[in-house]
Amino acid sequence: MEEIKVEFDKSAICHGCLSVNRELSTLGDYYEIFYYVLGEEILDLNDRPDVFLCWECLAVLRKLKMFQKQIRNARDMLADAYFHWKFQDDVYTLSTLGINKKDNYDLAIDEDAIEPIVFVAEPEVKEESEDIIAKEENDPESEVDNIDIEDNLKIEPEVTKKVFSRSKGRQQSIKIYEKYAIITENKEIKLDDLSQHYVKVYLDEKEVEKLVDKRDRRDCSFPKMPYKCIECRLGYKRQTDLNRHNQFQHCSYEKPVRCLECNKKQPSLDRMVKHWAHHSRMLRCLQCYNICRSLGELKKHMNRVHTSVYTCKQCNVQLNTLREFSVHYKHDHLRMYCDYCGKAFYKKSLLEGHIRRNHMPAYCVECNRSYQQYHVLENHIRTYHPHLMRGAVNSEASYCVECDKQYSSVYKYKRHILQSARHTPQKRIRVPCPDCGKVFTRTAYMNNHYRLVHVKDTKHRCELCHKYFATGYALRKHRQYVHEKKMMPKDKICDICGRGFSTNRILSNHRRTHTGERPFKCTHCGASFVQCTALQTHIKTQHKNVDNMPMQE
Repeated sequence: MEEIKVEFDKSAICHGCLSVNRELSTLGDYYEIFYYVLGEEILDLNDRPDVFLCWECLAVLRKLKMFQKQIRNARDMLADAYFHWKFQDDVYTLSTLGINKKDNYDLAIDEDAIEPIVFVAEPEVKEESEDIIAKEENDPESEVDNIDIEDNLKIEPEVTKKVFSRSKGRQQSIKIYEKYAIITENKEIKLDDLSQHYVKVYLDEKEVEKLVDKRDRRDCSFPKMPYKCIECRLGYKRQTDLNRHNQFQHCSYEKPVRCLECNKKQPSLDRMVKHWAHHSRMLRCLQCYNICRSLGELKKHMNRVHTSVYTCKQCNVQLNTLREFSVHYKHDHLRMYCDYCGKAFYKKSLLEGHIRRNHMPAYCVECNRSYQQYHVLENHIRTYHPHLMRGAVNSEASYCVECDKQYSSVYKYKRHILQSARHTPQKRIRVPCPDCGKVFTRTAYMNNHYRLVHVKDTKHRCELCHKYFATGYALRKHRQYVHEKKMMPKDKICDICGRGFSTNRILSNHRRTHTGERPFKCTHCGASFVQCTALQTHIKTQHKNVDNMPMQE
């Protein structure tokens, strides 16, 4: 049977997605990107094979080419900005995505029902008229007192409402504490007329910043804020707050000063501070002195905090908020007492830990061993039974890289780091002698030297040769190697020739024969010697007629 050979046309199929019946094109300018993604080396012009791609694959390569160009531009801009120490002026975003800013809303509560709590849009603040501005310039003391706050803080009922989900959680919390408290309505609070429950206040820039920090928690929610100051890394929920920050922190005060909120000009900085007062109007609750930014927020605050009174059934204490009552009930009526000592705790875990540490026997179940104190048992478990403690067994965290040693627990590794002389080298202590100035590494060594040399008061005396020594160890060594004729071990090995010596002093003198060092010099003739004894012999024989001859090491 004859084999049928079918010719395969490479130019009829896409080399990227293997699609057919599409219009194909060559790589062109995307040759380097294609072979970089393929993971192969780029060939010469003569050795390059023909590669055909469809429109879809070429679009992907086009995006990769643009992304490569963007990365290179970003790298050059960051390097230039780092060199010139200015980020905000030279570097701008290369992202092509747009930003859709959504309106900010204030919370309000329907008067007829407690839920649902709704969001109501805050109306725009009306601009000041020319008459009011002229009046402010003539009479600086009456800056903002004549501005009616009711005109700027109206609640529009026609705005689309959104359900506030936290109301369900609050109702569930109320149901939990209904059997512990008597919940009554506070008849003194009337939501229909809020004018008797607040006063108008005007905050400066620092007070507004403290208020925003307390409410928005800007230290941990900077990426989520819609309005940001990149230089100070501060985020804001309102455009007005960001404008206020830029006005007083990042603006050059060239007269006249232009307001970033309403674009009106003021003749001086003091006038600008007074002008910003009408942008910082807020409401202070007369019941608890809480600050609210609008009537809607004030109404929500009054409804959640001051419309109900919680009376404890056990002690008849009246509290205005559910949070205050929950804290009161947990700390005063849900306390658990220790059966051994009567100490009170408001958490079960704290009570269990107290009993285990103070009233239970310190007994190790693994090795059947008891201890007098519980912290000794804890150290024993960390050292010998780390598998009983959470996080104590970690091979990566208990490996010492410098010593190349693996420890059985993290506790042993930390103890090794604290106690090892390799990781915590001891500080060099220098204790000088008060008479001759000789320096010692320890106070005990200096005291032995002082008693032997200067005071002549030591109890370490050889009975055979009547020689005195500073320590008992020196006396014992003297008896062994001088009177008992024992050979001293020559365990001090020279690293150059391999010879052994009995003391480090003799070894150091021997090493100078290899290095050629002569540290002991004569001050009279300039001769140098390897050992101090040789210098002393030279002075006695060559300069015996010179008095008070100093020696120099």
